[in-house]
Amino acid sequence: MADDAFTNWVINPDKKSELFWSDWLLLHPEKQKDVQDAIRIVKELSASSDAFDDSEILESWNKIQQRISPSASAKIINPVWRRWYWVAACISIFILFAAGLWQYKKPVSYTTAYGQIKTIVLPDSSVVTMNGNSQLSYTKGLMKREVALSGEAYFQVKKQHVANQQVKFVVHTSRLDVQVLGTSFNVSSRRNDVEVMLKEGKVQLDIPAGKGQKMMLAPGQKATLSRNASTLVKQEADPEKYMAWLAKKRSYIGENLAVVFEQIQDGNGIKTQVENPEFLKKRFTGTIDTDSLSNFYTQLQTIYKVRVKPVNGGYSIE
Repeated sequence: MADDAFTNWVINPDKKSELFWSDWLLLHPEKQKDVQDAIRIVKELSASSDAFDDSEILESWNKIQQRISPSASAKIINPVWRRWYWVAACISIFILFAAGLWQYKKPVSYTTAYGQIKTIVLPDSSVVTMNGNSQLSYTKGLMKREVALSGEAYFQVKKQHVANQQVKFVVHTSRLDVQVLGTSFNVSSRRNDVEVMLKEGKVQLDIPAGKGQKMMLAPGQKATLSRNASTLVKQEADPEKYMAWLAKKRSYIGENLAVVFEQIQDGNGIKTQVENPEFLKKRFTGTIDTDSLSNFYTQLQTIYKVRVKPVNGGYSIE
């Protein structure tokens, strides 16, 4: 036949020839009728090879071929647009992968308002309860168990093993890092003071800016890094006292009122104005219900014989 490619497509079509001629017809819709005529002639000739002599066949075929296109009998190749299609597909897959990776690794942050207590579950199933006016953030990632804390939170860390090795959990504060394996503890990081109270398990404290200073805590021990100090101080303490805020209470034994007022402001946003600075040195023992702070300020009048009145944003003591 004068065009083997076209004839083979009509008589013995395959996937490659079907793809080529389908694309060609999409690009040349005005040739649909001519192609249909050519298909009919090829099929008639294949059905009855003695119907015409070779000169008649060649003459008819040449006429149809000229009407279709000189390029119709060219070698079958993949159109350029199809190659660009695969390039675009590869780029799209890469973009989707990159977007998914960014989504997985993007920072996650939680905050609480004044007086709000919020409990969250981390990707490793550890549980964190945040006190008011606090922020907790972390970055998702395989084998990564690190969080940053500003404020106060109680941690219940789940033990995790990979290849028979325990994976550490790290809490970063403004001045020290707390490393644990699986334990329950409280961390407070406010006003450049950092305090860690261990309820159960074991933790290691590191001061990045303290030339490698480290400290281990056992259950019932508390470590404090005061705002004006550069070294940690360890002491025995009652965990329940430092974790009373979980029940929206604050417990104090002989604490300066200055500390009491600071903690109320930090956790609940209530400011206390004092006319006489010496009053801040007085000691306070008792339990405060942070849901009813007005009762606490009323009690101060009776205990210390002072006058307390509400002002914008808090209380004034005279």
